[in-house]
Amino acid sequence: MIYLLAEIKANSHCIEKAQALLESLIAPTHLEAGCESYKLFADQNEAGLFVMQEVWLSQAHLDAHLESAHFLNFLTAADEYKLFEYVKLRPMNLVE
Repeated sequence: MIYLLAEIKANSHCIEKAQALLESLIAPTHLEAGCESYKLFADQNEAGLFVMQEVWLSQAHLDAHLESAHFLNFLTAADEYKLFEYVKLRPMNLVE
């Protein structure tokens, strides 16, 4: 299993648009082969700070997601509208 947290900070001028774009990833990603979990969280104390929690069956499934049409469209829109201040990817290990 692949566990990934993506910390995403929206630019202050476009928080609602950034959130809508992030939300648009959820439904099509849930339909992808190998997607075990794909959840978006918004920070309760800091406006525009989001965390995407992802669980994939394998690195190959995650790699396919990163090449999917909806993810590539997300990247294009995020860049075009300068929606995000930063994105930090954090590969995680499950502690049991």
